[in-house]
Amino acid sequence: MKRIFTLLFSLLAINSFSQTAFTPGNLALFVSMDSVNNTGFKIVEINTTTANQTTAVTHLVDSTGTTPLRSSGSATSTGYLSNSNDGTLLCFAAHATSSASGNVNLNTARSVGTFTMAGALQVQTSYTGGSGNQTRGATTVNNATWFIGDQGGIYTNNATSASPSGNYRSAKAFGGNVFVFTASASAAPVGLVSAATGGTVTSLPGLPVGSSAYTDFAMVSSANNGSYDVLYVISATSSSAGTIEKYSFVGSLATGTWVSNGSYTTGFGGFGLAALVNGSTGANLYVSTGLGATRANSVIKLTDLAGYNTTINISTASNITLYTATSPNSIKGLAFAPKSLALPIALSSFNASLINSTVQLSWNTATEVNAGAFEVERSSDATVFTSIGTVAANNVASSYSYTDYQPLSGVSYYRLKLVDKDGSYKYSNTISINNLATTATRLSVYPNPIINTFTLTHDKAVNGAVIRVITIDGKIIFTQSIATGATQSTVDASKLIKGNYLVVFENNGIRSVTQFIK
Repeated sequence: MKRIFTLLFSLLAINSFSQTAFTPGNLALFVSMDSVNNTGFKIVEINTTTANQTTAVTHLVDSTGTTPLRSSGSATSTGYLSNSNDGTLLCFAAHATSSASGNVNLNTARSVGTFTMAGALQVQTSYTGGSGNQTRGATTVNNATWFIGDQGGIYTNNATSASPSGNYRSAKAFGGNVFVFTASASAAPVGLVSAATGGTVTSLPGLPVGSSAYTDFAMVSSANNGSYDVLYVISATSSSAGTIEKYSFVGSLATGTWVSNGSYTTGFGGFGLAALVNGSTGANLYVSTGLGATRANSVIKLTDLAGYNTTINISTASNITLYTATSPNSIKGLAFAPKSLALPIALSSFNASLINSTVQLSWNTATEVNAGAFEVERSSDATVFTSIGTVAANNVASSYSYTDYQPLSGVSYYRLKLVDKDGSYKYSNTISINNLATTATRLSVYPNPIINTFTLTHDKAVNGAVIRVITIDGKIIFTQSIATGATQSTVDASKLIKGNYLVVFENNGIRSVTQFIK
C-alpha cells in the first residue's frame, strides 16, 4: 500500500514549560513516563561518571499542548535518541497526538523534535507514516535535512514517501554522514544513507548479515586517521545476555572494509548505545537496558581499553550502573546532551617551517576553554590525513610547537584537530610546505649567536634569489635581495630583538631554511 508523506515544515518552539539548560558532556535519556500505555515522555539528564545516581535533571516534552508528542511505552524499539552531526541538537522522533488511549502507532502524524543546549524544544518537521508502524529515531547533518528511521522505511523532509522501505530503527550522524540501523536476519545491522536525500542505504562493507537480536550502534573517531573509524554494535539475545561487537574501518575510502575486533558478552540485555573516545585510545560505552533485562531499566557504563583495530577489551572495573529509572518510567534510547556551537579553542596562527630536514609546526591560540588536545595530522594529497602526534592543551591562550622529524619528501599538508574534553572537535585550516631536503642548499650562519650582522653562506644565487628572516612562528621580519652569482651574503640583523629566528634562502625555486640566535 502506498504511503503518502506530507511535510508540515515548522520551527515551532514549545514554551508551555520553563526551559532547563543541558550540561554538555552529560548523557540524555529518552524516558517513557508509563511503560505500558501511550504516554508522554521526558528527557532525563545524568552525568557520565557517578555510579548509582539518585537524582537527575528532567526536561519535559509537552504531551498535551500546542504540539503534543507521545510514544508507545510498551514498544521495544521506539524512543531512540541521537545528536546532530555538530552536536548542537538532541534529536528524536515521536507520534504527534495527545491521545493516551489506543495504539499510538496507529496515529500516522509524526514529528521530529529537538532540544538545544539551552533546553529549547522545537518541532523541526512532520510527516505522515503508515498506520500501525512505529517511528523510531531521527538525525541531521546540516540541521535542515532530517533523516527519520521508521518501521516503514527511511523518511526525509524532501521526499514524498519512505525511501527506501524497510524496518529501520535508530538514525545517527557521524563525520558528515548519516547511518541507519536495522535489526534483520537478512541485512547488515548498519548502513550508510545516500548523501543528499536518502533513497538508498548501503550496508557497511565487511559487516556480517545481521540478526534480529541487534538493538543499536555507535561510532567513535580514533586518533588513527581522524575519521569515524571504530564501530560498536550491541545486541540483546535474552534478558540476561547480549554482546557488544567491535569493528574498525581498514583501508582507503574507496576500497576499505570494516574488520571485526571481537565481541564482549554483557551479561544483560542492551537497548540503546552511545560511545565517546577515552583519551588517545579506547572508548567509554554507555548502554541503556530494557525493562525485562538483568540490571533492568538502567544506564550502564563500560570502558573499552583497546584502540583502533585492536581486539575489544572491556575493563571489569568500568562495568558500573550510572542510573536506574523507577516504575512506571522506562528508559529507551540515549545520546549526549546538546552543546553550544562554539568550540573551546580559537586559533590565532598556524605555521610550518623547514629546519634542518625537519618540519616545525607552530601555532598560537586566542582562547581555550575546556580544551582537550591538539592532534597533528599530515597528508600527502590534502585529502587523506593521518595523525602523527598529540599535544595537550593548556586551557589558557598559549603558544605551541610540534616537530615532524620524519617529514614526507615533496609537498606535505598539515592540519590540527582541535579536540574538546567532551570529544567534540573541529579542524584548523590546512597549511603546506615543500620539503626539498634532498636538493636544498646547506646554509651556514656565522657567527651564531649573532650580535648585529651575520654572514650567510649559500649556493650560487641566480637572478631573483632572496633571503628572508622570519620568526619561529612564521612571521616575515624582512626580505633582502641577493646579488646574482653571490655565494655569501651579509645580513644586517641589528634591529632584531633577542630570540630565535629562521633565515630562509629562496633560489631557483628551492627553499632552504636554517636557524640562528641573537
